Amino acid sequence: MIVLPEHIELLFFKTLKGETPIQEFEQWLYSSKELEPIVPEDEYLDFISLSYKASGASHELAKLLRKHIDLGKYETWKLRNLLSGVMKREGDYVAGIIKFYDLYCKGYYFLDCLAFRYGLPLDSDTYRIGERKFEVAARFYPAIEADIQRVLDLLDSGRIRLTGEADDMGYLKFADSRSREEIEEAAYWKVPVTSPKASVSTKKWWQFWN
Repeated sequence: MIVLPEHIELLFFKTLKGETPIQEFEQWLYSSKELEPIVPEDEYLDFISLSYKASGASHELAKLLRKHIDLGKYETWKLRNLLSGVMKREGDYVAGIIKFYDLYCKGYYFLDCLAFRYGLPLDSDTYRIGERKFEVAARFYPAIEADIQRVLDLLDSGRIRLTGEADDMGYLKFADSRSREEIEEAAYWKVPVTSPKASVSTKKWWQFWN
């Protein structure tokens, strides 16, 4: 795999995620020509010959982009952004909290604290509708910040490494170098809640639906 310059790799990530519009990527491609000397000629032709305004162009571009990035690095970048956004309460951070539970269900089991303490309680129509979801989510702070930091530490240390792949059942794969004892001690029912302000998150999950 070709190693892309950091700023181009980031552009690929943002385009693949939808943060950079396809038209903006097309403009960069033709105006900068930075990609031409980096990728093989035939692969560069794939980029410039793509009909960017055609139906399905986003799907075709995504296939090209994925050929040139480290999917594990891309998945890690996405997860870090999600964690950071929730920690800083950026945008609809409540949707980000609910996403923790979604990712857990898709295979990222190391997110169990974030999934069951915060994501699942918010994953109901009662808290999705209206401003009450932010009122409830606000009670998770600052406790949720400590649980987010624990996940960031796992990523920083390399003890959790995302692969960007899925198994035969469609579950997201990751490499976990922690010992069995460490994994058991990190289970959400064993890790203490670090702040009295997070008292909502100490309830059983079904209590939020009453």
